[in-house]
Amino acid sequence: AWNPFDDDADVLRLAVDLNFTVSICSHEVEVFTSDGECQSIAISDGEDKHSIVRRAIVLAAAEIGRAMTT
Repeated sequence: AWNPFDDDADVLRLAVDLNFTVSICSHEVEVFTSDGECQSIAISDGEDKHSIVRRAIVLAAAEIGRAMTT
């Protein structure tokens, strides 16, 4: 089943399909949409960066979906 929260391949496909740009620093992940909006999530020491990146991409996609329904 499709699950971008847990599957790296699924979330990569989502990011590519939505033309996201992902920036990963030691303390934060930023996901930029094609229209310049940014979803940012802080990374704490010891956190799983892969999980944080997946979460940031899914949240950015959710914001696009939310905007489509209003």
